[in-house]
Amino acid sequence: MNKPLRKFFSIILAFVMLLSIMPVYAVNEDLLIMEYIYICPQSFKAEYVDGEHLDLNGIKVMFVRFYENGNQTEEDITEFVTANPPHGTPMILFAPENGEAISILNIEYERNGFLFDFSTWISIFPRPADESITVNGIAIPVELIGSVAVLRPISADMTEILKSKENKIIFNLSAYNSVDIYVDAGLFRNIDKTLIFITDNGCRSHSVKTKTLWNNSGKQRLISIRDNKINIRNI
Repeated sequence: MNKPLRKFFSIILAFVMLLSIMPVYAVNEDLLIMEYIYICPQSFKAEYVDGEHLDLNGIKVMFVRFYENGNQTEEDITEFVTANPPHGTPMILFAPENGEAISILNIEYERNGFLFDFSTWISIFPRPADESITVNGIAIPVELIGSVAVLRPISADMTEILKSKENKIIFNLSAYNSVDIYVDAGLFRNIDKTLIFITDNGCRSHSVKTKTLWNNSGKQRLISIRDNKINIRNI
């Protein structure tokens, strides 16, 4: 074998030997490199007016595993998470009179001794200075006292409302969770209708018969709605 050819084979042999001792790197299909949680966009109500209660109905939280090969898996863990503040917490506006306030919703999830968390913004807006609801074409002013919506319909307006041909009279109070309604008990004499009060973003409905509201005491009746319960008493 001539000298150039022998040199060539020596180089090839050295290269093969080098390859034999080099570590082999390959993608580990099962190598987990990241885990995290997130809230599915638009899966819950993120904007409130002052006094509304936090509504986490419909919220969806996912647990994600990301692998070295680029694959990922997602798991719905909504029923196992902890929310802070919790569902039903009043969203109170601690801010200047004009503009919005920002609060933070924090979601936590524990797995295998590790705590995962995810935070998102909640916007809280001031209520309009003057509010009202309309019942059978009659506007009834709404006064906000803290987080309670207070209605004091005058007798003339309530009389017109009760003239409705419908057996059910609906008070759409869906923007509120806690409500106080002051009405004259004598207005309901010989009236056989049902008053329906819709609250809590339309999620709850409360009803009372006009016959229940009537008495001849000459006093007002207070209809109070709190925590999905309706209570009626003389004042």
